[in-house]
Amino acid sequence: MAEAKKCARDPYLSPLFPVELGKERGMPLFEYQAMDAEGKQRSGTTLGKSLDEALKKLQNQGLIVTGLSQAPGGLDATPPPGARARMEQPRGAAIPGAIPTGPQPGDTPPPPPLDARNPVRSYVIGGMFEHVGLRDLMFFFRQYGTMLGAGVNPVQALQTLSNQTTSRKLKSVLQEGSAHVREGRPFSACMQRYPEVFSPLAVSMIRAGELGGTLEHQCFHLADYYEHEHSIVTLIKKETFYPKMLVVVAIIIIVGANFIIRSVVGQPTFAIKSPFESIGFYLFVAALILGLLFYNRVFSKIPAFRETIDQIALRIPYIGKTAHGFAMARFGRAFGALYRSGMSMPESTRLAADACGNLAVRRQIYPASEWLKEGIGITEAWGRTGAFNQIVLDMTGTGEQTGNLDQMLLKVSEYYEDEGRVRAKQAAQVLTVVVMLAVFIFIGMIVINFWTGYFTRIFDYAEP
Repeated sequence: MAEAKKCARDPYLSPLFPVELGKERGMPLFEYQAMDAEGKQRSGTTLGKSLDEALKKLQNQGLIVTGLSQAPGGLDATPPPGARARMEQPRGAAIPGAIPTGPQPGDTPPPPPLDARNPVRSYVIGGMFEHVGLRDLMFFFRQYGTMLGAGVNPVQALQTLSNQTTSRKLKSVLQEGSAHVREGRPFSACMQRYPEVFSPLAVSMIRAGELGGTLEHQCFHLADYYEHEHSIVTLIKKETFYPKMLVVVAIIIIVGANFIIRSVVGQPTFAIKSPFESIGFYLFVAALILGLLFYNRVFSKIPAFRETIDQIALRIPYIGKTAHGFAMARFGRAFGALYRSGMSMPESTRLAADACGNLAVRRQIYPASEWLKEGIGITEAWGRTGAFNQIVLDMTGTGEQTGNLDQMLLKVSEYYEDEGRVRAKQAAQVLTVVVMLAVFIFIGMIVINFWTGYFTRIFDYAEP
């Protein structure tokens, strides 16, 4: 009796909800599974004009929704009481005040495309103006895995996450991904259309999870991978911030010193000629900044150009060893995640080489994938490439013998990350000293040149 009264008070939400009431209101009926505030499982039916409205209604009741879908036959086709006479109107005629209860013309959008997007749109426009950060990807994959683990269907999870993300680019991609999954396609079909957002590593791991039924675990592995990638990038930015700031301050000091001297003394013949005063120099600096930005967002995606730059960087003393160490750290962490997801050694090696971030190192590692397919051991195959030092090969051999290859490679990654962290700090300190020394030399030249010219003029005036 009490349950019946509860239904009467709250006809929209009840485990005993009658289908006839849903039909009478002319709205679709949804089945749900949820947890209440006490952690108890609840299930039942609820009305809503759409899936989002039904979800919001359940959340307003204090429920944590773990599953929500339209009830079989729950799309109402029965008119509310008193509307039977209007059903006799000609088919297709508009009924004032009627709620559409079936698919209407134009309501069903066409399925999203599967073909590859325009390369200019992907790499140039997408790279320059539609960048998605590592932090956004890390949060997405972690939340997506959490929602899948809670039983939320992928369509609803992608739609919810698209509304939560602050990245406009990622929002549009997730909305398209939701449409793909609604059509019965895997989410990886959408991911591979956006190479500027999802790397081959991410696409392969998600595809492996979809095929093997371990999608939620693959999402967590990817989230961990992007978290470490973000920590490396943050470390580099942090260690190079002070030298960058010194460069900017140095330019301001040099320009300011020349401006003060000229404003006080006028245009003396002994004033130093600084390149920082010319318009051509500022145009050069602006072109350099735009060029670096364009390279970072566009040219870095062109393999031939990027490989040449990476090859040059590896040959620079000290910097080359640091870059190689970070590439090995990325390779080891990516290989560990791929191998743990169930991929074969050759495929894991190839995809981890793609994820190392240095195309020159990738070219060295690539042949190992073919050697592994021929049956050669992983330690020997990697040793032939010349890209791995003896420490990595020894730890790889130990992991191969003990069956803990992925864990050993994660240890290798930690070793290289620690070494790279120390080297980055040392490089930042050296760069700081170099910048400060350059500023002192330039200011010293200004002071010496000023006083030399000043006393020269005094002596000239003193002569009869």
